Amino acid sequence: MRLPRIRGGERGDAAQMLKVDLRDGESGDQLLNRFTKLVQKDGILREVKARRHFISAGERERIAQRKAAARRRRRKVRLRD
Repeated sequence: MRLPRIRGGERGDAAQMLKVDLRDGESGDQLLNRFTKLVQKDGILREVKARRHFISAGERERIAQRKAAARRRRRKVRLRD
């Protein structure tokens, strides 16, 4: 099984290992929480899910347009209230 290439964010194009070192007086739970936050901030899981299936550029644009229309509708409802 081939794993998808993960975008490195500010670290460059090449996929790099996310590393979290144990700090003095830090428990395992705190270390795990810090690691989880870094994974979320980097968007690793989001990108893996997005790359699970191929989506053409046209389909990606149609999805973006539908999301934008939904945001506009929600904003319009909020403004009326």
